[in-house]
Amino acid sequence: MPHLTPAPPAINNEATAESFVDNFINWVVEENITFCQASSDRLRQLIANGRAKIAALIPSANTVRARIIKACNEQREEVKKHFSNAQGRVSLSWDMWTSSNDQSLLGVCAHWIDAAGKKQEALIALPKVRSHHGDDIAVVLHTVTELYGIGNKLGAFQGDNASNNDTTVEALC
Repeated sequence: MPHLTPAPPAINNEATAESFVDNFINWVVEENITFCQASSDRLRQLIANGRAKIAALIPSANTVRARIIKACNEQREEVKKHFSNAQGRVSLSWDMWTSSNDQSLLGVCAHWIDAAGKKQEALIALPKVRSHHGDDIAVVLHTVTELYGIGNKLGAFQGDNASNNDTTVEALC
């Protein structure tokens, strides 16, 4: 007897369609799928395989990008609330490296004590930086602190022993 795959449930309402798109966006982010891969014709064909309603729900690369940016902005606002309720100052640590595609990236982490007295930390930025020079790093860190509204709440800084970190801290202070 041949194995028959049951047909998926019909997507017949807006809530189900929106849930599919939300799950799709989460998949793109969690699995580090490129926007081009996420909206490729081949993926649509694979999913469609006779189920055009499902394939039609796959968002375009621009939609995926826009939804991710929107989610990041919403999360940033949540983190800003935590910073505003922090006991004391917000400290920063960072590290810089060059990616395999020759992009200089700066990982910026914030450390603070929350309203309940519990130590918290979060990756708050991973921007590209023009160079590994301390002045360039300081410009990016200043932008990050302004973005999160913590410029007046800064505590300690921590970086590795690279000499550019001395220049960075001097430029920030």
